[in-house]
Amino acid sequence: MKKKFIVPYDFSEVADNAIHHAMVTAKVVNAEVHVLHVVSKKDEIKAAKEKLEGAVETAKKTALAPDEEVVNHVRVG
Repeated sequence: MKKKFIVPYDFSEVADNAIHHAMVTAKVVNAEVHVLHVVSKKDEIKAAKEKLEGAVETAKKTALAPDEEVVNHVRVG
């Protein structure tokens, strides 16, 4: 069974670092990275997903992990 890392994400610099470290570590241990962002309203989901995709793509480049498997999740909570 493949390991999974869940990274909470709030578009802060600390969250950017968390994604970076999760991707670097996942590459070493062959794990999936799941990035989770929570919005307060349902109508914020689309914009948050687009913004999250951009943040993850940037993290893939900085972590030198362009092929790393990352699953993005945006939920209302």
